[in-house]
Amino acid sequence: MGQIIFKQFKILHIVIVSLTKILISDKLTKTLQGVTMTNAIVTYVQGLQFVGESSSGHAIVMDGDPEVGGHDTGLRPMELLLVGLGGCSGMDVISILKKKKQDVTGLKMNLKGQKSENHPRKFNDIFIEFIVSGRNISEEAVKRAVELSMNKYCSVKATLEGSATISFHYKLIQE
Repeated sequence: MGQIIFKQFKILHIVIVSLTKILISDKLTKTLQGVTMTNAIVTYVQGLQFVGESSSGHAIVMDGDPEVGGHDTGLRPMELLLVGLGGCSGMDVISILKKKKQDVTGLKMNLKGQKSENHPRKFNDIFIEFIVSGRNISEEAVKRAVELSMNKYCSVKATLEGSATISFHYKLIQE
């Protein structure tokens, strides 16, 4: 029990120290010669555990599977790619549907990534299922919102394009 508390304290200490560094240097490094920069700091904790911190002041724990020396205390880096893709496209879809005055009560995205068998074990194919629920939602509005996110706005998808084939579909649940 005491060892777990110490590990959590150590992680918290690393996060606080790193966030302080980020807050001090953030304004100096966000823009470099007119180019907007996004910054992150990733700090080793122990085993295969790392704490990743963003310039927006948020932190996340990453860890490996116990089979490869991790302690299963956080997301795997490849899982974070899928989570980032889902979050980015989800924010787009919700924003677009709100602008279209759609009464959305829920949005869930199921993402599945197919990895290469050989190293580097990158994603070759990623599939996203958007499940939109709400009242009197226009199917055309949902279709358009998903297409705009996937084909124009989602910067995570644009970053992954060329490396993985990304396909998607949507389901609409009227309440």
